[in-house]
Amino acid sequence: MKSFDLISINPRDVPEHLKIGQEKYENGNYEEAVNEFSSILNVAPSNIDARIWLRKAQVSLDKEKGLLSEKVANPKIKELKERPGAQRYCLYCVKGDVSNRVCSRLFQCKTCEFGQNMQNLQKAKLAAKKEAVVKE
Repeated sequence: MKSFDLISINPRDVPEHLKIGQEKYENGNYEEAVNEFSSILNVAPSNIDARIWLRKAQVSLDKEKGLLSEKVANPKIKELKERPGAQRYCLYCVKGDVSNRVCSRLFQCKTCEFGQNMQNLQKAKLAAKKEAVVKE
């Protein structure tokens, strides 16, 4: 995907830019919407609404450009999706990262606040390990 020029956004203006991005998305200006949502996440990385809209805009942009290909379904996720709600364990639970958590987003981790927090935690742990290796 093409890299975008991020817009300089003041954190207090995030709600306004979220509306602007949504309008651009609704009008079919997917590249501009992706740029708007990416800029929001640059100053507010935990903004779940911007994450959800960014994903929608990216998928729409990929469809528009004909870049979307059929993904090969992960058989484990397919099996988990077919389970009743209370048995639909979060992927982080299945991996053993947490002891007990039911998935509330049908394995759409990119739009799940818990999933995003877990990814951020894993990135922080990896960065700490890299820093420790560099110091040695």
